[in-house]
Order: sequence, then C-alpha cells, then structure tokens
Amino acid sequence: MANPNIYTVGGTIQPNRLYIPRQADANLLTLCQENSFVYILTPRQMGKSSLMVRTTKELAKEGIHSVIIDLTLLGAHVSPEEWYLGLLMIVQDNLQLETDVVNWWQIHSHLGFTQRLTRFFQRVLLAEKKGQTVIFIDEIDTTLSLDFTDDFYAAIRSLYNARAYDPQLSRLSFVLIGVATPSDLIRDPRRTPFNIGHRLDLADFSFEEALPLADGFGLPSDEAKQVLQWVMQWTRGHPYLTQRLCQTIAQQHEHWSRKKVDLIVADTVLGEKAKQDHNLQFVRDMLTKRTPDRLGVLTTYQEIRLGEEPIYDEEHSTIKSHLKLSGIVRLENDILQVRNPIYEYVFNRQWIEEVKSELLDGVLETTKPAVASLPQESTVRSQKKNKIGLRFLPELDNIIGGSYQLEEEIGKTDCAAVFKASHPGFGRIAIKVLSPSLAAQDPNFVKQFLDKMTLIGKMSLPNPHPNILPVHDFGVDREYCYIVMGYVENWEILTQTMGQSLSYKQAIDLANQMADALIFAHERGVIHGNVRPSNIFIRSNRILLSDFGVPLIAQNSLSLQENLVGQSIYIAPEQLKGKEIDERTDVYALGTILYQMLTNLSKNQASVSIVGHHSWKADTPERVRKVILRARSTNPNKRYATIPNFITALRQAERDPIRLRFQILPPFFKAKLLNVLFYLMVLIIFALLIVVIVLLNQNG
Repeated sequence: MANPNIYTVGGTIQPNRLYIPRQADANLLTLCQENSFVYILTPRQMGKSSLMVRTTKELAKEGIHSVIIDLTLLGAHVSPEEWYLGLLMIVQDNLQLETDVVNWWQIHSHLGFTQRLTRFFQRVLLAEKKGQTVIFIDEIDTTLSLDFTDDFYAAIRSLYNARAYDPQLSRLSFVLIGVATPSDLIRDPRRTPFNIGHRLDLADFSFEEALPLADGFGLPSDEAKQVLQWVMQWTRGHPYLTQRLCQTIAQQHEHWSRKKVDLIVADTVLGEKAKQDHNLQFVRDMLTKRTPDRLGVLTTYQEIRLGEEPIYDEEHSTIKSHLKLSGIVRLENDILQVRNPIYEYVFNRQWIEEVKSELLDGVLETTKPAVASLPQESTVRSQKKNKIGLRFLPELDNIIGGSYQLEEEIGKTDCAAVFKASHPGFGRIAIKVLSPSLAAQDPNFVKQFLDKMTLIGKMSLPNPHPNILPVHDFGVDREYCYIVMGYVENWEILTQTMGQSLSYKQAIDLANQMADALIFAHERGVIHGNVRPSNIFIRSNRILLSDFGVPLIAQNSLSLQENLVGQSIYIAPEQLKGKEIDERTDVYALGTILYQMLTNLSKNQASVSIVGHHSWKADTPERVRKVILRARSTNPNKRYATIPNFITALRQAERDPIRLRFQILPPFFKAKLLNVLFYLMVLIIFALLIVVIVLLNQNG
C-alpha cells in the first residue's frame, strides 16, 4: 500500500519519517568522535539539519554530549551582547548546566564578549560536563547580516589552537552548518577557523542509497525500483527534488510508465510550478540577487551548461564557489557540471539570455566596456566543434534521450528540426527535436507535450495504422522535447508528387488513405491539426501521414503561428484565429489537399486563399466538386462534421447524383424536406386505403 507520509519535503526529518543515510553520515560521526572541527557549507534542502539531528542521536548513544544552536533564534536585530548571551543561554538549556549563565555573564562584565564566550566554555561547560561535547551551530549564514561576527569565528579558532596548552579543550569541538562560503563569513583570512577545520560535503543520493524511497510507492519491488529510477533520471538524486517527486507519485494510484513520471515532473516542478517551488526559488535568487557579480555568475554558468570545454573548479574563485553554493552545479572529477536535468531545463539558455539582457539594460554607462568583454551566447556557440549545427540546438552532443544517436540533420523549421538517427532497438529512425523557445513562450508547454504525445504514442500500439508514420518514443532531454519516429527512406513528400499530373482516380485513392488514417486518429481522441502535403510521404501510391499533434501542443506559440500562417492554405480559419478545433479542422485540410490535387492550384501557392475559381481536372464530376468545396467552407458549421461524413458524401457523389443533391443541402432544408416527404407518404398511404375500401365496397 502506498505511503506518501514516509517522505520529508523540506525541513528537518520528523519522527517516523524515512531517513536516507549517506556516506556523509559516517564521515561526520567519525569526525565528531575524533573531536575535529567541522564545517558543512552546502546549498539549501540538501539534508544538513537532518544529518545534524541524526548525528546528535548517534553521539548520545556513545555518551557524547551535544548542543544544537539555531542562530535564527537569536534574531537579526540584536546587539552583540544580546547575541552572545543568547547563544550561551541555549548552551545552558541544552546541557542543563547548573551555572546561571545570566548571573555569570554579569559577574564577568569586565571582560569583552568573545572573552566571556571562550571563558564560559573553558571554566563552566568543560568543568560541569565530563567527556566530549560537540556544539552544532546551524544557519550560520544568518551572521552575514551582522557586523560583529568576525570575532565570533576567531574565538572558535582560538579555542581550537588553545588545545596545544590546555588539553581539556580537546573535549570540545564545533560543527558549523549553513549556506555560505568561508570568505563570506569572515573577511580576515588570518582569523578564519575554516582553514584549520574539515570541510564535509553532502552528495546527492545514489540509486542504492535512495532505494528505501521506493517502499512508499506501494508497488511490487521491481516496478517500484523502475519508477524510482525514472525519478532519479530527472533529479540525479537531489534529496529535496527526489523526495518531493516520490511523495507526489505515492499520492496517486497509477500503473506507472516513464511517460507518466515525466508528466508528474512537468506538473510538479517545470513550467509555472517552477516559480512556486522553494528550492528553485532559492537557486534563482542565488544566481540573480545574492551575488555581487551577477553577470560573472551567469556567464560562468552559461559556459558550464554549454559544455564547450571542461570548467574546472577553483577553490579561491568566488564565482565558482557561489555557483556550487547555489546548488545549480556540482563537482564531478574536479569538473563543474549542471546538477540535474530539472535545473538544466528550468534555468535554460532562454532564461540566461533574458536575465543577462535585463542586467545589461541596467548597467551604468561607465561599466559598459567591461560588460562588452563578457563572452556572449552566440560567441560561445559559434566556437563549438563536432556538434550538430542547428541554431537553437547548441548544447546537444550527438546523443539525445540517453541512447539515440543523432547522425544528420535532414530538415528544420523555426520551431523544430528533424534528424536521421539510430538506436540499438529501433535501428534507423528519425527524431524531431522541438525548439526550446516553444517552452519559453508557454510555461505549460512540457506538460502539454507529454500529455499529447502519450495519446499519440498509443496509436502505434499494439497495431499501428498502415498509413500513419509510427511514433516509437518521446521525452524531454534537458530543455529539448523530442519525438522518435519511423524513418522513411526513398519516399517522396506529397508536395513533390502534386507537381506531377495526378489522375482523378489517383487523387481520390490518396484522399481515401488520408481519411482512413485520420479516422483512426480521431477514434483515439487525436486531432492532427497540421495536415498538409509536406507532412505526407508517398511511395507506390501508398501514403504515410506524419507530424501528429505538435501544432496543437504549442497552439499559443508565436513562432508556430507564424509557421502556420506560411501554410495557411491548409489551416482552417478558426485554427488561425486560435479558436478551439475539432475533427472539422482536419476535414478542412483534407478537402484543401484534395482540391489542390484536382485543380490547377500550384503546389507553390501556399499563401493563396482558395475561393473556388481554379480550373478543375476535366474528369472531376460536378457533384464531387461541390462536396469538396463544402468540406472547405470557412464556416466550420457548414462543413462535414466528421471525416466519415465527408468521405461518405464523396463516395455517394460518384455513384448517386440524386442522393448527392440531397446530401449537399444544408441541414435546415434537409429537415424541412424530410417533413414534407413524411406527410406526402402519409397522404399517399391514406389515399390508397380509401381506394382499396371503395373497391371492396363495389365488389361487395
């Protein structure tokens, strides 16, 4: 049974919640046992506080005293004396010391604040408490707003150094925890305690460490592990993001697939939800507000993200230290990498360019020469080697989706590119990669994409339609949505064939195949929305219809609308106006293609508004022409409601001219005519009955 209550999403882990131990747990416990001075300076929501609480419990089992001091409890608007005294009062309460710290503080008022602090530890704490004592000081980044805490950190250093002549001080150790760099916390390197202590880094969960999280799904073991693996493909084990997605999954009762997990990710932390998530807000603020060199930070992150050359870590680089502290990057073999695909998607190229543009717009005139020297996106991109050369695809290497090998670009528009590719399981395939600008214009794009493609993907299973190009897979890699399709080789697109002479019979046959494919899709809830010759492949009089649904996924996209306007001959007027579409939209497109095949309308007249004045092929029956023109009515209410209605009318027009005349009547007149015919039949029957009665009477 699913149990979403085992997860902790933000804050310290509460009792009866699941705790995931990492290597850092063992390391911290060992360092505390050895009375080492330790500092843990990492991004938010990495599990620092939970690690601290768990370590104090383990220390207690060994008889080691511990104190937890949360500096946020001391306040930000206090005097130095109030701050120091408040800290010692927490120590007294935690360790239940007999000495009254307030009286003691007043008695020693002749001493400075830091002198009283260190003397209290030496003369009171160590005197009353035998054995080891570890003081955990959490949220030390709150001291950034105070102007007197350099002396505090220097005092901790002095206690450590005094061990050389006062062995009792070896029983006292400190663990400093927070979100800050050492240089932020203390300005004088000669007084800092951070160059004599042990730095402890918190790594993301490995898959093996995170396995207990799968227990909350309420699924069979193998299935639960697979779902967890899909989650971690997005989070790379980030503690907060992983637990948040696991909790969301556990709250829903589903038969999970990778696509459904992708939808959960999109609905939880991508798009508009990215602006609401506390972790993503923290990262955003660290990159744009909490750094004095925002342009430098953004430019370095941009270079790390592009991956043109390895960006190595530098211990004394304030920019790289800040990026690590923000959590957006992590170290792998001394090289800085973007931490996970969620961060890479949310803080993408479009976001970087927008923020940099805003910053550059606000730069003072005197700083412009320095700003101009910063490497720009286009400059970095143009220097890339051995990459696929697509203008909106600079970051991708030759691999997408983990296992699809991109080989050659075979087509592109403003909002997508198609690549010839290969895969061990599918062999030769084609992959369409959508422009990140689509998602940038619509925060809900990724969710819409995954929803729509889940529906479209089902059309290929278990038995794909012979006139539909199959979709093998789809997904999101970094900020790129991609669709894996069958690869068509030695096929022409219908645009080329329409330039040749098609007979009436050939055109009707091709239209019937298109109709069969569209009916198959409509029965499964899929509207194509982009039926045009360039999306139809043909070979030996057989067609394959491709490109289902992409325009509908991004119907609010400006670049897509511009693309549609360029092919407006095939797009129904209501779709161009952004109105809701249905099967009649595809009726319009199919009618237009059939019209084009049976008239002298040039294949290059893509922007021509058809008004019915083009010359028809001589062998096209008048009745058929009327059916096609009705299918292309600018008013969707006057079109055929469905593809079957359109095709039925077309077939009847070829063999039954009388029935056609009735078929092409508007619905209102049809109803009137049916009523008249009904009453006429009643009158005829009544008259016949009278005749029969009269004849019977005469014979009688």
